[in-house]
Amino acid sequence: MNLEQDIQKRFIKNITSDNLNHISSALKVYSDLVYYSFLEVIEKAYPRCCKLFDQKSLKDIIYKFMDYGSYNPLYWRVALEFRDFILKYNTYDIDFLDDLISYEALEIQMYMQKYTDYKESKFDLKNSYKLNPQTNISIYNYPIHNPSFDQSPNSFEKGEYIVLFYFDKDKLEIISQEITPFLKEFLESLDSLCNIEEVMEIFSSKYEVPFEDIKEILEDVLSNYLKLNVLIKA
Repeated sequence: MNLEQDIQKRFIKNITSDNLNHISSALKVYSDLVYYSFLEVIEKAYPRCCKLFDQKSLKDIIYKFMDYGSYNPLYWRVALEFRDFILKYNTYDIDFLDDLISYEALEIQMYMQKYTDYKESKFDLKNSYKLNPQTNISIYNYPIHNPSFDQSPNSFEKGEYIVLFYFDKDKLEIISQEITPFLKEFLESLDSLCNIEEVMEIFSSKYEVPFEDIKEILEDVLSNYLKLNVLIKA
């Protein structure tokens, strides 16, 4: 840790102390200003997570995070440090909190990426494609991506939920879409060594499913993914 970080850490220790009687009233005011600065960042970064806590509980969490230490000058990176803090010290009785904060943090990371606008091409089974490295496939224990989840989280079962994330260049937003284990495996199998038709033949043999059935299931999906830049030419 360099000198600047050491000074900052000792200062945060002072203003997050349980006993503020030993410091000046001016420092107490500054303590509140620092707290509200962190609160603003965290509420904007994690609106869904923050709604899980009452005001007092959220304040306690943020002061613990301040004490834990955040030294990055970039607000969006502070938000990611908050995710790391929650994942490391999650003692809250909310089964899906780790999933939810990871989900919201991933959206932040994807919004902060610089996206390449790949030239659109016509889908062809004889071409080789690959998953755009600017997309993401994540697995969650709870269906965090479901629009109805926040209204009644207890009505959803714990399981394995595979979610594809991509940036919609027309809507300028991050889209999340649940996909099947089969589609996940297929997308992650694509590379420059085989064209789409050859990969379909491999999966046809592996799962003992007729080639035409696999083609019927996947062709429109993959063609649409190419338009959305989820797939790009290998």
